Amino acid sequence: MMPIALGYLRMNILAEGDFYEGDLLNAVLSVSNIFWENHLELKMSLKNIINENLGIIESSDIPRKVIRNTENFLFDS
Repeated sequence: MMPIALGYLRMNILAEGDFYEGDLLNAVLSVSNIFWENHLELKMSLKNIINENLGIIESSDIPRKVIRNTENFLFDS
Protein backbone atom coordinates (compact mmCIF):
# COMPACT_ATOMS: atom_id res chain seq x y z
CA MET A 1 0.00 0.00 0.00
CA MET A 2 2.80 2.43 0.84
CA PRO A 3 4.38 2.30 -2.66
CA ILE A 4 1.00 3.32 -4.10
CA ALA A 5 0.82 6.32 -1.77
CA LEU A 6 4.38 7.31 -2.69
CA GLY A 7 3.43 7.11 -6.37
CA TYR A 8 0.57 9.54 -5.79
CA LEU A 9 2.84 11.87 -3.82
CA ARG A 10 5.44 11.73 -6.57
CA MET A 11 2.77 12.93 -9.04
CA ASN A 12 1.28 15.50 -6.65
CA ILE A 13 2.91 16.16 -3.28
CA LEU A 14 -0.27 17.91 -2.14
CA ALA A 15 -2.58 15.06 -3.17
CA GLU A 16 -5.89 15.39 -1.41
CA GLY A 17 -7.87 12.55 0.09
CA ASP A 18 -11.19 13.25 1.74
CA PHE A 19 -10.17 16.05 4.08
CA TYR A 20 -7.74 18.70 2.84
CA GLU A 21 -4.94 19.39 0.40
CA GLY A 22 -1.86 17.55 1.66
CA ASP A 23 -3.74 15.02 3.78
CA LEU A 24 -2.18 12.05 1.94
CA LEU A 25 1.27 13.41 2.77
CA ASN A 26 0.24 13.90 6.38
CA ALA A 27 -1.14 10.35 6.58
CA VAL A 28 2.10 8.90 5.20
CA LEU A 29 4.16 11.02 7.58
CA SER A 30 2.07 9.69 10.47
CA VAL A 31 3.16 6.10 9.89
CA SER A 32 5.08 4.72 12.86
CA ASN A 33 8.84 5.03 13.12
CA ILE A 34 9.06 1.24 13.40
CA PHE A 35 7.68 0.95 9.85
CA TRP A 36 10.25 3.41 8.50
CA GLU A 37 13.09 1.67 10.35
CA ASN A 38 12.07 -1.60 8.70
CA HIS A 39 11.63 -0.03 5.24
CA LEU A 40 14.58 2.29 4.81
CA GLU A 41 14.30 2.28 1.01
CA LEU A 42 10.75 3.64 1.24
CA LYS A 43 11.88 6.20 3.82
CA MET A 44 14.60 7.43 1.46
CA SER A 45 12.11 7.54 -1.43
CA LEU A 46 9.75 9.69 0.61
CA LYS A 47 12.57 11.99 1.71
CA ASN A 48 13.58 12.41 -1.95
CA ILE A 49 10.00 13.16 -3.01
CA ILE A 50 9.66 15.74 -0.23
CA ASN A 51 13.01 17.39 -1.02
CA GLU A 52 12.10 17.63 -4.71
CA ASN A 53 8.82 19.35 -3.78
CA LEU A 54 9.87 21.41 -0.77
CA GLY A 55 9.12 24.70 -2.50
CA ILE A 56 5.58 23.58 -3.31
CA ILE A 57 5.03 22.43 0.27
CA GLU A 58 6.38 25.62 1.80
CA SER A 59 4.43 27.94 -0.50
CA SER A 60 1.11 26.13 -0.16
CA ASP A 61 -1.82 26.77 2.14
CA ILE A 62 -1.73 23.31 3.69
CA PRO A 63 -2.25 23.08 7.44
CA ARG A 64 0.76 24.01 9.56
CA LYS A 65 0.78 20.52 11.11
CA VAL A 66 1.61 19.01 7.71
CA ILE A 67 4.59 21.34 7.30
CA ARG A 68 5.72 20.57 10.85
CA ASN A 69 5.37 16.81 10.28
CA THR A 70 7.29 17.15 7.00
CA GLU A 71 10.15 18.98 8.71
CA ASN A 72 10.24 16.43 11.53
CA PHE A 73 10.37 13.57 9.04
CA LEU A 74 13.17 15.16 7.00
CA PHE A 75 15.36 15.94 9.98
CA ASP A 76 14.71 12.73 11.89
CA SER A 77 17.69 10.39 11.57
